[in-house]
Amino acid sequence: GGQPMQMTAPSVGLPMHMQGGMMSAGGQPMQMMCVAMPTGYQAGGMPAAGMQVPASYMGNPAQGFMQGTAPIPGQMLPSPTGAFSRRPGSQPPSPSRQSGQAQPQTVTSSLEADGIYRVRWTVDARKLKGNDKTVVSPSFEIPSKASGTFKMMINPTPTKMKGGATFRNSSGRGSVQLKCDTASESWLAIRFTIGDRGYEEQPRGPLEHNFALNGVCGLPKDMAEWDFTAVVDEVSKTFVVCLELL
Repeated sequence: GGQPMQMTAPSVGLPMHMQGGMMSAGGQPMQMMCVAMPTGYQAGGMPAAGMQVPASYMGNPAQGFMQGTAPIPGQMLPSPTGAFSRRPGSQPPSPSRQSGQAQPQTVTSSLEADGIYRVRWTVDARKLKGNDKTVVSPSFEIPSKASGTFKMMINPTPTKMKGGATFRNSSGRGSVQLKCDTASESWLAIRFTIGDRGYEEQPRGPLEHNFALNGVCGLPKDMAEWDFTAVVDEVSKTFVVCLELL
C-alpha cells in the first residue's frame, strides 16, 4: 500500500543443522518461507515473518502449510491472496484474442440496427509490406440481397517503381473491389469503407452495379484510393475492409 517493507526471519525453535549445504531439521530438507512486514513492526502482533518448513510443503504462514508435489512448469499457482499468477516461462494470452479482434482472413456479416447489411473482412496487415499484387477475401454470400457467392479484393495503387504495383511500392495504399464468383442477375447498391467498428472512415458511394453485365465492381477512380495503413490495429496487426449493402 505504498508503505516501506522489511523482511525478517525469526527462528521457530527447531533444532537445525546443515547437510550438504541444505538446511534440515531432524534429517528432513527445509525451505525458508517469508512474508513482508511493515518497516519498524514489532514481532508479536502477526505470525512470524519467516520460518523453515519442509521443502515438499506449500502454503503460507498466515494460512498454514500442506504437503504437496513439485510444481509443474507453466502451472498456475495460487498466490497468498487466492488469485492466480502465471509461472515464469508460460505464454500470456494472444493480444488479438484479448482484444476480441477477429483473426486474419475471416469474413463476418450482419444486418445492423441502422438497416444496413454489412460484410466485414479482416485482413492481415503484413500484406501491406509485401509484394502482393492483389489480396482476396474468403468467399461469402449475401442472403436476401443477392444470389451467388462473392469475394472482396484489395489492389495496390499503381506506381512506376521497380516491381510494379505492389503494396510495398504503394506504401499500403490501394482500392477495394467486389467480385461475384457465380453467374448472377443481381443489381446491388453498395458502399465501401475501411476500419473496425467505431473507427471506420467515412463510407464512399453509393455505387449501383448490375453483376449480369460485369462480375467485378469498384468505386470511380477519383475516390477509389484508400490508405489501409491508417486503420491498422497495432495489437492484432490486422485491418478491416467493410462492404455496405443499401
